[in-house]
Amino acid sequence: MAKKLPIRPVISKKPRKNIYDYWDLEQQVWIKCAGFDIHLWDSLTQTQVKRRIKADFEAAKMAFNDMSSVREKGVVSLPNYIRRRSVSTIWDLFNHYTNAKSEPSLRHRQTRSPLTIERTRAAVNAFATTLGGNLQISTITPSKIEGYIKSRLDTNHTPGGINVDLRTLKALFSWGLKKDYLTSNPFLKVDMFRVEPSSPRPLTQDEIAQLYAVCPRGSRWYPLIMVYLLTGARLSEVLKPKLSWKDIDLEYGTLTLPMRKGGKSSEFQIKSELLEVFQNLKDHPYTKANSSDPADAAYPFPFNASYISHKIKAILNEAGIDATAHDLRDSFVSHLVYLGYSMEDVSEAAGHSSIKVTERHYYKQLNERKGRMAIDLQDHIIESQSRGQTNSVSKTSPENE
Repeated sequence: MAKKLPIRPVISKKPRKNIYDYWDLEQQVWIKCAGFDIHLWDSLTQTQVKRRIKADFEAAKMAFNDMSSVREKGVVSLPNYIRRRSVSTIWDLFNHYTNAKSEPSLRHRQTRSPLTIERTRAAVNAFATTLGGNLQISTITPSKIEGYIKSRLDTNHTPGGINVDLRTLKALFSWGLKKDYLTSNPFLKVDMFRVEPSSPRPLTQDEIAQLYAVCPRGSRWYPLIMVYLLTGARLSEVLKPKLSWKDIDLEYGTLTLPMRKGGKSSEFQIKSELLEVFQNLKDHPYTKANSSDPADAAYPFPFNASYISHKIKAILNEAGIDATAHDLRDSFVSHLVYLGYSMEDVSEAAGHSSIKVTERHYYKQLNERKGRMAIDLQDHIIESQSRGQTNSVSKTSPENE
């Protein structure tokens, strides 16, 4: 039996893809192929490795020689070498990131949300555009990243916004590093701006009354406003595709937010008011203009986050309230903190990654609660002291002797 060649032509079933010439030694004729497969045994992983080269035979021979050299050195496995060769530009890395299937780990057990993909796309686009196009990964250094930061500052971008892009890009490169597409993450060596966290802006009782005045029971957006105010959900956590009707049990009165940040989930008991909202919504579901997608019926709120963000902002403006959709969440969490619920319970209800996150973002409410507790304690001690003095006088008064 003849030994198979390490470089073999690939014949495509689509004739238009067979554009490369190859001299077939057995048949002694030139044939057309779509590229070449390289087959090599990798001693580090003890596996047969295949790499497809969509180029002519000379390019395939060069790739074969490179792989042979890597194998002889024995520093990196051939599978890892192939993966790294598939990523040469920042957009290559992004495309691998978006096409990768969800790979559950011990901490994250959810697919990448469309919002995460879009946020990453925007960060990559801003970075690549600012620095001159589809950047080669090998040219991205800490000094080049500093140049990007300076350029963004010069075009009046805020430090907070730049931090968001840097965090997103750092996460993308860390993913590439973990998956062996990269050998380093230059964003780890770049410091971010020190930006004080913005204090939550909860709605007051008067503002909530104003909100209900323009969005009363029975109005189109009343159910969504109620869900945000009574669950503290993030904007996308109750929208399609995260929250579906299977997560709402009307019989037992429970609502589960299954796809919260960091793969967490939260379960809420549905009070009568919210239960009525969902029951009415089940009978009279939301419909979207110019849309007939039958899949929408599986979701109580079949809208995207951008649309709802602008819609709620418009409702708040109509009510004369200078706030955003996220402030509905802040109202829920802030009131829980101020009412004295434990940080563990508040953190779990808010879907925070840890209690420290809750304390950091809601320190103002914590201080107000502590101040109120101190005043209550002082009043209690003064009142007890007064009672004690009264009792002391009554015991030692001449009338009682």
